[in-house]
Amino acid sequence: FSLSMILTVSSKSLPIKLTKHSEGFVEPVAVVDAKDGLRRLYVVERGGTIRMTRRLDGFLQETPFLDISSLLGPCTGYCTERGLLGLVFHPNHKENGYFYINYTSQDSSGNLETIISRFSRSTTK
Repeated sequence: FSLSMILTVSSKSLPIKLTKHSEGFVEPVAVVDAKDGLRRLYVVERGGTIRMTRRLDGFLQETPFLDISSLLGPCTGYCTERGLLGLVFHPNHKENGYFYINYTSQDSSGNLETIISRFSRSTTK
């Protein structure tokens, strides 16, 4: 899977040109900007990882920003709505390092449960 940037070619017409931004994602469900001035995009993959890519050139960092695949556990039955589904950065993320994820997992009875967790990254550079 690859990300594309949408560029308007002319203000008088509606042509749109798609260009490849980055590639190498597995089941991406969201693209998020932390709006922290660092020009990075975070790609949420349903399997439990968040990958980071540079906004300007599309370079994909090899090591995931976050990997919660072990928290998702095995899936039995209907699995397409299961996994890491969302990411949001706290409005003061640049100062406090907080971000939140939404994921689903099966409990011991096989029921699907939705979990929202807060994480933090180091605020030192």
